[in-house]
Amino acid sequence: MVKISIQQIKIKHQGSRKTVKITMLSINEVQRNAKLFGTEIKTGLNRFICMTSKLMKKAGNETTKLKDKSSSEKQCNRTENSPKVNNEEAGFVIDASITGIEEFENLLSNLWAKAKIILTSVTIRELDKMQKFDDRKAVNARIILRMAAENQNHFHTVLIDETLETPDDCIVKYCADCKDKVVLFTSDKVMTLKARMYGVRTQYLRRKPKEKCNQTLRIAKKEGEKLCINYSNTSYKSILVISDGVEHNNGKYELKIGDDVYIATNKQEYITFAHYRITSLSEVNNCELVYSKRIFNEIQIMDLPDPRYKNFVQEFKRRINL
Repeated sequence: MVKISIQQIKIKHQGSRKTVKITMLSINEVQRNAKLFGTEIKTGLNRFICMTSKLMKKAGNETTKLKDKSSSEKQCNRTENSPKVNNEEAGFVIDASITGIEEFENLLSNLWAKAKIILTSVTIRELDKMQKFDDRKAVNARIILRMAAENQNHFHTVLIDETLETPDDCIVKYCADCKDKVVLFTSDKVMTLKARMYGVRTQYLRRKPKEKCNQTLRIAKKEGEKLCINYSNTSYKSILVISDGVEHNNGKYELKIGDDVYIATNKQEYITFAHYRITSLSEVNNCELVYSKRIFNEIQIMDLPDPRYKNFVQEFKRRINL
């Protein structure tokens, strides 16, 4: 017979309370001697669930397993679903890049329903920068920040090591340190590969194809029938027009359909780069966005997909540093 010592258990029985003193008794003996039903015993044992769980394990299922776990059981018995790991919450780590996916709202609601959504200090800062723009990503960034601020029970914010070379590397390191408890959701291909290299469970999300129409190049203005750019490069902004292979980077220029326009802007903490292609000579809806990127360091400049992008941004960066 498997026995365990418990000082006393208070059990509510037929409208009154009984205090049953137990010393070295099995569960069956408690039920027989106290003349109580099994459900009444379970109600009492729930108050001492930490010791009850040990008794259930040793007794070889002498009584039916408790179906409803009390909050104290969750605290005393660490399981695979326990929300703690290295004093941090377990759940789904999201990267700011998911703001660009097509099924953004569906993803957020699905994650919400399954576990806590983890926002790192790096992601919060990136979302804050994104929400200041006027595009779909900015709208989605504001949604995440608002939901996180209003629903503390569904979101967990964590301060992480931000000393690594790039923001993505900082997030990957955090996930690697907690890889037994977290899953990373990102639409960044390089980040996905890095995370998997460190054994992080990673869900890659395909981004929505970028819209190739209905973009407006706001620095271009109509002058009669012409669409023109009148600019000078500064430490705040740099503009380059490439027309039939010829570069134009200062003064006034009359745009033509098919011209490529590069714009780099100094945002203090990072540089924004955008490549537009002229599709119309109207003042609105006159171009398509070919490529855009937020650049935080030299490594990201070298990772740009076109050598002309690299040369343009490097020249702008040199001007900023002067």
